[in-house]
Amino acid sequence: MTRALFLLLLAALVPLSALAEGVHRVHLTFPSGGEFTGLLVSETHGRSVTVEDSTGKRYGYELSPGTKMWKEFLNVPKERSPWIAMGLSTILPGGGQYYNGEGNLGLAIDAVFVGSLLFGALTASNPANDSQAAYEVSIAIALGAYAFGIIQAPFSSMVGNDTRKDMIFGISDKGLSAGLTF
Repeated sequence: MTRALFLLLLAALVPLSALAEGVHRVHLTFPSGGEFTGLLVSETHGRSVTVEDSTGKRYGYELSPGTKMWKEFLNVPKERSPWIAMGLSTILPGGGQYYNGEGNLGLAIDAVFVGSLLFGALTASNPANDSQAAYEVSIAIALGAYAFGIIQAPFSSMVGNDTRKDMIFGISDKGLSAGLTF
């Protein structure tokens, strides 16, 4: 039990830099006037590139004379699988939150889950206190924290993946816009 708590505490203290990766965003301008901005997948010494667009499609381009290419290094969050996040939360309360880089939320879910189970066990084992209701409420709270973690983890990874795409490809048309006029 103490080993599991130690591992959970260690996972909560993982630096956020370990949850990020470096990628190159590339902008191509072709002699014909066309342009392309995407994620650099591979490059062959200035002769050709493979790039990925925001939908995940990959394109190969031969870099003919006159083609201009700009590369920009970005430190973005790693892509997370919603299914893995949900599976980890099913196995261990708060596990999906740790996987998504939300160590504090994972620790809070663990604290509520373990704390309510301990309270329920202490309430049930006390012969002077025959309150069945307190025991049942503590079990309900533990199950609620467990269910919250399972439901929240995949949504959090999907939001994180959208944020990652926005950081690489720019803000997409999602119905939101902002502007200043003077």
